[in-house]
Amino acid sequence: MNWIKTFSILGIILAISMGVSVSFRVASYMCESEDRKDAAPERGRYITVGDSEIFIQEEGSPANPLVLFTHGTGAWSEIWRPTLEELAKEGYYTVAIDLPPFGYSVPPVEGNYAKAEQGRRINSLLRKLTNHPATIVGHSFGSGPAMEAYFSNPARYDKIVLVSAALGLVDESEERSAITLPSWLLETVTSMTLTNPLLTKFFLGQLVADPSKIDDADVQMIKTPLAVRGASKEISRWLPILLRNDLVAMSSHLEQYRQISIPTILIWGDKDTTTPLQVATDLVQKIPDARLYVLEGIGHIPHLEDEATFNRTLIQALQDAT
Repeated sequence: MNWIKTFSILGIILAISMGVSVSFRVASYMCESEDRKDAAPERGRYITVGDSEIFIQEEGSPANPLVLFTHGTGAWSEIWRPTLEELAKEGYYTVAIDLPPFGYSVPPVEGNYAKAEQGRRINSLLRKLTNHPATIVGHSFGSGPAMEAYFSNPARYDKIVLVSAALGLVDESEERSAITLPSWLLETVTSMTLTNPLLTKFFLGQLVADPSKIDDADVQMIKTPLAVRGASKEISRWLPILLRNDLVAMSSHLEQYRQISIPTILIWGDKDTTTPLQVATDLVQKIPDARLYVLEGIGHIPHLEDEATFNRTLIQALQDAT
């Protein structure tokens, strides 16, 4: 009779798991009720780029040198707000974008969030912003799309800035691994974690050196776009890009970085446990014209943990690279 007991226990566990799954999906459906464009901040605007409409926030005169910012996982353009404003005072035209499916950008119908596709969207956007070479700044997982943009059209850029870059560099001998989980399971996992507003503060705390530096305003800023309709569904379509080895992406291959022909700035926190400082020291040895700026006592999100120090460092680094 032990097998009956075992199957009964498994049945109970399965029923509870299904109940929890349904509960989170229903909760996300109820919470994600805002229209994307109606909820987007009024000081931003949309630019159509092929299969998507990209939401951007900008400061400064378009006649000035352009610095374009991409964000990391779960963030959006607003995370760059203090940096946009500070660099604009220094004579730059600063633009931060919402990389779909995050923030308020309109998701592509086909749900293609591959790094190469994101790079193409960035370059399409850049063509509508300026005819001159730009500086591109990529943070964390947003560094991959930023590098895809550069590698596919290097003439459009005059400087690269990598901030705590999570580039997903691969071993050339690796097999490509694909995530084949069913869509309902990916959406459930997403609604339980990435888009669960109850966990936003916890996740931020895991990424910074000192969680006390993350205040309620920071948490609310990150959480705000999670209320748009379909957020969990779209982010769940993106999730396999985070979890697999993307051997197709140029930004995943170290030999590409040896070909970079413009000044490259690396800004890293010495307490970063997500992409440890060793990643930066390895990269700076491979990139021909690269400089590393280390921020003491800072973790994975320097521009959120200590915006004043980060902004000073970025401005100085851009001047040093001129």
